[in-house]
Amino acid sequence: MSKTNNHEQLHGNMPLPQSKLTEMIDSAASSVVATEGYSHNDTSKWNSQIIAKILDALKDESKGYKFLVHSTLVEVTDHRPGIKSSTGGFWNTEKDGVWNYKWSNDKVDVLVSIAWIHSSV
Repeated sequence: MSKTNNHEQLHGNMPLPQSKLTEMIDSAASSVVATEGYSHNDTSKWNSQIIAKILDALKDESKGYKFLVHSTLVEVTDHRPGIKSSTGGFWNTEKDGVWNYKWSNDKVDVLVSIAWIHSSV
């Protein structure tokens, strides 16, 4: 299994160190997808499990933020589709933001975006 450090921070200060966010995604993706081959029938379940694991970890590690997590599974083949995803937001650029990361094994890419919005509640 190879891990791709393809990440990007957009807007704002991160609520946790990038290394911690990376660790959360690596743990969630590897525990759900592991060595599985791509299975279209399982992708909804896998995405839900990956998102739930990441949200649980975020909730435990960072107070004072609301989080959105988006996960996309892409089958690894010789003829892979091109994917371009963009995110925009109207928010406080000093406290809110979004970060993207790609986890990969030889059969599946897991593309994850984590967005955070500072909450005073």
